[in-house]
Amino acid sequence: MASPSRVRARYEGGVFKPLSAVELPDRTEVELTVVDRSAFEAWWVAHTERMRRRAGSVSSAEIDADVDAAIGEVRQEHTRRT
Repeated sequence: MASPSRVRARYEGGVFKPLSAVELPDRTEVELTVVDRSAFEAWWVAHTERMRRRAGSVSSAEIDADVDAAIGEVRQEHTRRT
């Protein structure tokens, strides 16, 4: 596992248990970012609806183009940092 990867897990009895196989040697130290999926999904739905209301008369094509441009900028910045 040379590059970062996403692993879904369940928290049970004080331990994170991967929901699929993870190819790491035993006792490998890793860094976890914990996201409560149900809370995130609820936030995402509310956020998306709020953005739709704010977009008003802006076409979805224009919004998609702006989002694509923003993603490109973030990727470029990430590449510069690594």
